[in-house]
Amino acid sequence: MLFPIRVSLFSIGKVLITLEDRRKNRKRIVEFCQQEGVTRVIIDGRDQESKTSITETFSFGAEVPEEMRGIAVAIVYRPGDQALPFIDTVAANRGSTTKSFLFMEEARAWLEAQEESRDKTLDPGRPD
Repeated sequence: MLFPIRVSLFSIGKVLITLEDRRKNRKRIVEFCQQEGVTRVIIDGRDQESKTSITETFSFGAEVPEEMRGIAVAIVYRPGDQALPFIDTVAANRGSTTKSFLFMEEARAWLEAQEESRDKTLDPGRPD
């Protein structure tokens, strides 16, 4: 099941997002996924502007594999954003199924491929 998740801080324009905001949003996403049985999400961060240091951003990315275990995460970011791709890199280097994209269509296609790959792993006899 695929659900695009748009975590909203109820503002217009760019949202300045802190480390605390990121952790609260992640917690809400994980709780939703657990309640609904969702294993793939798109996080639309195109309206976010990071208010976190490099160290905080690294720390958050390092927490993702543990906190979001079992959830494939596609992150859509705006051009010029360096925080969200960095979070993706740190998380992926630690075993998380995560990838960042500039376009929503690419994120959806990647998540669909993740589901197909997962299905084949669960049922190796399944025909292509």
